[in-house]
Amino acid sequence: MKKIMFSLLVALPLMMAAQQKSFMNFFERYSGKDGFTTVDITPGMLRMMLNFVEEDEEMSGLIGNISGIRIVVCHFYDKDFVEAMDKMIDKAPYQLISTINESGQQTKFFNIEKNKKTTEFLMVSYGRSENLVVNITGDIDVNKISRLSQFNINGMDKMHGDPRDSVMVGRQ
Repeated sequence: MKKIMFSLLVALPLMMAAQQKSFMNFFERYSGKDGFTTVDITPGMLRMMLNFVEEDEEMSGLIGNISGIRIVVCHFYDKDFVEAMDKMIDKAPYQLISTINESGQQTKFFNIEKNKKTTEFLMVSYGRSENLVVNITGDIDVNKISRLSQFNINGMDKMHGDPRDSVMVGRQ
């Protein structure tokens, strides 16, 4: 039993690193490529953003608990991008929490929970008009995450509403 517990304790950090590595490999694959926009909001930038919202305790708490935001936008339909997105999702233990289908555009919300807290939030949206991925890491309050759309960041405008308010379906 001690060997099993020890093995789990050793493997857990490696599994956690693998899930974030899966997204980082995806992010780096498209960073700097023509036709794609990538945004990496670091902890330092998040601390600066706190200065703009210090009067809003709820927003300050939300931003203060986020460790990073990364966005990849594909400005045209690219089948390879969508396939790479699906592979990236399959490599990590993302749980589908919601899907929205509207006018040929499909948006899916995923999360990763640890100890009943969301530690990673992933939104993917693809269709004829636009394809994007938003990845948020930290101690995330999914009830408040849509408030981030108030900032003028490419891709964040898709995060209006609570992802749990749309139809819940199993992972496809």
